[in-house]
Amino acid sequence: MFCSKCGEQVRDGMNYCTNCGEPVKKNESGENVNTKVGVNLKKDEDRVSTAGTLTPGKVNVSGQGNTGGNQTEKPKKNKGIKIVFITISGIILALLLILFALVQTGIISISIDDNTNQESVLDKKSKSSKREKEKERRAKEKESEEADVTTETHTEVTTAQTVQPSTSPSMIAVNSEYILPDSSVRVLDKGELAGFSAEQCRLARNEIYAKHGRMFDDVGLQNYFNSRSWYHGTIPAKQFNDNMLSDIEIQNRNLIIAFEKEMGYTK
Repeated sequence: MFCSKCGEQVRDGMNYCTNCGEPVKKNESGENVNTKVGVNLKKDEDRVSTAGTLTPGKVNVSGQGNTGGNQTEKPKKNKGIKIVFITISGIILALLLILFALVQTGIISISIDDNTNQESVLDKKSKSSKREKEKERRAKEKESEEADVTTETHTEVTTAQTVQPSTSPSMIAVNSEYILPDSSVRVLDKGELAGFSAEQCRLARNEIYAKHGRMFDDVGLQNYFNSRSWYHGTIPAKQFNDNMLSDIEIQNRNLIIAFEKEMGYTK
């Protein structure tokens, strides 16, 4: 008889297959069932080997289906995948080693440092150029401002120099509190009257009287002195006399009268 699992011959009286350990099945009469199965399997194997038409792995002696062919192909596929994986891993490892060697030799770091240094130099040049341009702009603005100030000052001085000679004494009188501020405290010099017009001489002469509070019949004179902060008219013109003047004031009044005659302002 033959084993129903592995197809090996089992000696009579054995309860287990000595090859695979499969229990030997017996029927109710105690006859081994494996004997018939083994004979049939043996016959099938003979037909398969004689015909040569069955594909390997389609039939096995145990009758459990095709396993032989697939079990042969799978190890081959797994072996191919392993070879590919090992090859790729080797390539990656080789690249990493090359990269590591380049880093250790300083080739890559030198290249990076050079680029960094170049960028740093460019940045410094750019910043320096910007600072120089900013300094130039500020210098130009400062020069422009100074030129404007100089121009304004020159204009003011020129204007003052131009206006002063052409300004009439009457205008000076209107814009000043006094024509001759010191006419009551010191004797004036004739040169101080240079450039005075007839109107200014007239105001300067009457200013000596106004300082003592004399009032004026002339409306123009009265209005003029009323506009002076220091003037307080309290003495009518008819009541005022030279005794109210000091010697200095009389000398200065006479100086102005003489200047008026000399300039032809009065007769």
